[in-house]
Amino acid sequence: MLDLRGEPVGSDSTGFSLETDLRINRAAVNVDFERLFLQNDSTQDIVVQGEDQIVIPSRERTVYVFGQVALPGHVPYVQDKEPKYYVAKAGGFTDRANGGSLRIIKAKTSQWLEPGATTIDEGDYIWVPAQADRPFSYYMTIAYQAATALSVIVSVVFIIQQAHK
Repeated sequence: MLDLRGEPVGSDSTGFSLETDLRINRAAVNVDFERLFLQNDSTQDIVVQGEDQIVIPSRERTVYVFGQVALPGHVPYVQDKEPKYYVAKAGGFTDRANGGSLRIIKAKTSQWLEPGATTIDEGDYIWVPAQADRPFSYYMTIAYQAATALSVIVSVVFIIQQAHK
């Protein structure tokens, strides 16, 4: 995963790989054992089958920062800190970082959220995507398409004006 830092955008599949790992390969059913055993909450009572595993994760006291940062990895969790704090602790943005598009991936739900939509909790991930590398021809194609559309609109307006004379 860390080998992709600084690579062109076409290779910036880190987010997809992580999302696949979090959502598909580790598909889980969450059970609150305190509610099940201490409060006798039957909504938390699930059927365990032969190949099922019960995993009680260790408490993560870190936030994992990855993507286009200089030193990706675990940063000690500090309550009420903003994403920029964790990015700074991970060495800051690389030259290729698109810092305005970073996402918080919630540890408990695997939701990808914008920084303003959530707070950072223990075990969360912060992903910094790469800027899109677009050649000059990409922008020329957009300008050409816009000019073509504008010329069609002007032509239609001209024809309508001529028809009303």
